[in-house]
Amino acid sequence: MEPYMVSLFIPTGIRIRCKDGKYFRVSVLKRKEIIALIEDQIKKQA
Repeated sequence: MEPYMVSLFIPTGIRIRCKDGKYFRVSVLKRKEIIALIEDQIKKQA
């Protein structure tokens, strides 16, 4: 999982790599909080 820029002025994107190697890109507000939440959930399941 890594942050990415949706456009030059919109820093709201998150790029997520799945187990099968595919990437999903989503655009959300409060990107840092969402990344922290997802990483926390991944750690709990590991």
